Amino acid sequence: MKQGRLEGRVAIVTGAARGIGKATALKMAAEGASVVLYDLFSSGASKVAQEIEALGGTSLVFAGDVESKEQVDTMLEGVYTQFGTVDILVNNSGQGLAKPLGQLTGADWDGVVNVNLKGTCLCTQAVLPILKQKHYGKIVNIGSRSSLGIPDRTVYGATKAGVIAMTRIWALELAKYGINVNCIAPG
Repeated sequence: MKQGRLEGRVAIVTGAARGIGKATALKMAAEGASVVLYDLFSSGASKVAQEIEALGGTSLVFAGDVESKEQVDTMLEGVYTQFGTVDILVNNSGQGLAKPLGQLTGADWDGVVNVNLKGTCLCTQAVLPILKQKHYGKIVNIGSRSSLGIPDRTVYGATKAGVIAMTRIWALELAKYGINVNCIAPG
């Protein structure tokens, strides 16, 4: 694998087993980063790890749920044991839901909010001590065009608007520590 702009960096990508997370992990590995693949679906993340390693990259797979502080902390302990640090966090894990407003249940709401908002917050909180200590870090949150309004996406759109708001707040709050926080909203 060629040396790239991320050579020597360690990146955590949540929801890395497929889609945007997989593409992000592969691109970061292609740029030289060691990539931690964190996903509920360890078999999918393991396949991505095999692709990274076939290209000459380095990766580490952790199965876990972003909405569990204990599981996030366990993953981070493993990252520190293996790599000693973290430089980049991509909060990609997300739960979508297409359901008309009148049919939404409390369980629907809680499930999407817990993954999309709580999970993003927990993962970010977990990496903050090391990023602040290093006075360096990159946090990339994945939003969605749904935040602008799409029928049947009440809870999903609301949570992605929340991710955008958290990104703006964190960018202001963490800049003094040399931590950049950005959001990408595909759609």
